[in-house]
Amino acid sequence: MCGCPRSGTTLLMSILDSHPEIQVIPFETSLLRSRPAEKRIVRNIRLNRKVVKFQILMMLFSSKVKPSAKRWAEKTPLNIMNVEEIDKMYKGKVRFINIIRDGRATVSSYHRELGYMVNPRLWYKCTTEGLRFNDKENFLTLKYEDLLRDKETSFEIISKFLHLKEPFPTNWFDKTNIKGNVKKMLSKNIEGSTVESDIVKDKKNTWQESESPHLKDFIDDPKCMELNREMGYH
Repeated sequence: MCGCPRSGTTLLMSILDSHPEIQVIPFETSLLRSRPAEKRIVRNIRLNRKVVKFQILMMLFSSKVKPSAKRWAEKTPLNIMNVEEIDKMYKGKVRFINIIRDGRATVSSYHRELGYMVNPRLWYKCTTEGLRFNDKENFLTLKYEDLLRDKETSFEIISKFLHLKEPFPTNWFDKTNIKGNVKKMLSKNIEGSTVESDIVKDKKNTWQESESPHLKDFIDDPKCMELNREMGYH
């Protein structure tokens, strides 16, 4: 799972975690991110790949594995900057789900610990990088807004892409093992009538009410606004 930070990767992670055929590492490992040689675990790239894959497996089996699981999943947003290397590491036997979001909402999204952590430059870089791979058979791009507005269709698209035999549970939120503050945060946006309320707010462009110092910079950046429109955000 990948995409610009604050674009909905945590929501996507919780949805995938609810499926009986998917075993999700319930935190960001950052192991698959792009790094210069001096910051790799091992400088030799081939040996580094083996070490990273071993560490991923260790983290995967650090929690109880579902008996029905046939795939595993890892979420680090900035995996988007390392798609080609990850693809080589797993010899093409990997599938990427990239999530995108209205750039104005992304730079306006507030992280409790890191504040307004996404600036226009980061959004533009992550988004344009993702567009490079839209024609790849093992690369799927989803919109955050579609996950909220039309879960059923989004679930069908994901199921087909991952070749899942079972459908996603209708009570997916109760099935996910994402716990604590993350689940509490998601519950405010997903459960019951709150979803409808958020959709109505979203239609009114609540990013306009944001105090993010990056919002004006985004709107004043012709490249960002043009790309945002190209993706259907007006």
